[in-house]
Amino acid sequence: MSKQMIQADSAELFLGFEELLGRNDLKLALQELVKQELNLTLLFIGEKGLGKYSLARALSEILLCSNQQTDTKTKLPLACHVCDSCRYLRAKTHPDFKELRATEANKQLSMEQIRDFIDTETHMLPVLGHRRVFIIDMDAISKAGQNLLLKTIESGASSNFYILLSSNQNSVLATIRSRSLLYLLPHLTQTDLAELWAKLPADLTQRKSKAEMIEFAGGNAGFLCQLLADSEFLLAYKDLSALFQRLFQLDLAGLLTEAYQELTNYKDKQQLAYLEQIWLFLFYRKCQTDKLYITAFQAWEKCIRRLQANGSFELQIQAFLIAFSKVL
Repeated sequence: MSKQMIQADSAELFLGFEELLGRNDLKLALQELVKQELNLTLLFIGEKGLGKYSLARALSEILLCSNQQTDTKTKLPLACHVCDSCRYLRAKTHPDFKELRATEANKQLSMEQIRDFIDTETHMLPVLGHRRVFIIDMDAISKAGQNLLLKTIESGASSNFYILLSSNQNSVLATIRSRSLLYLLPHLTQTDLAELWAKLPADLTQRKSKAEMIEFAGGNAGFLCQLLADSEFLLAYKDLSALFQRLFQLDLAGLLTEAYQELTNYKDKQQLAYLEQIWLFLFYRKCQTDKLYITAFQAWEKCIRRLQANGSFELQIQAFLIAFSKVL
């Protein structure tokens, strides 16, 4: 199994709703929504790797299924997985299922891409059933783009069902949040990750400590999979998590000398990608236990955006370290 195949949010791995790990209360709530047969706007919030996209696709399959089944225990709807609609969705050819998402090469969608999507997709009537389902990556859309999307949500076809995904609810316009049903994706339990571990190929898990890897993952299935699949990422995680902990013990002079010097080792493209992802994960986890660090988390997000826009590595890292020192 390749690195891409085991990513929790991978486009290659389609899990049915009943196959998703944990979060039973959340899944039951979403099934109840399906039962009401309403077309709504949902907003899934959670860090990268928690499975927002996997959950959204699994829910879409139920929403679009033309032969919905009933869960024998809960009496709530499930997809049949075999009707034309389910097969088209899994084959990525369903005419009533559309996605607006970034790519690795283009992490920010342009206004032209957003306008084109809105003009060509959101005003059409359903082809196979009674609704169209849209999954939209809000992290890839600027505030100006979100304003365009807001107008579509407010005045688009009544048959549209929107599932919005974001790693940070504060980056989503308040006007969109107020028109959405918001769901915070909880982290998986260690038991859930142990269940995932048992299903992974042996060549990924052999010679690795199950307890250590699950502890590193912090309830994030995608993060666990990446740690197992990418040995360089695992090494970077160990080094960067140690540096991350030291940040909280350094004064401004130490941040701008010791921490800055170590961070310069992550200047090349691949290492910088590791740095961005790992520290986002660690800051996110830190904020779960201490809300005082939300400002530091936001400073790191700002740093990442500027680096992705080809800002100077040296200047952006220094600016972040100065902003971080003010939080301590």
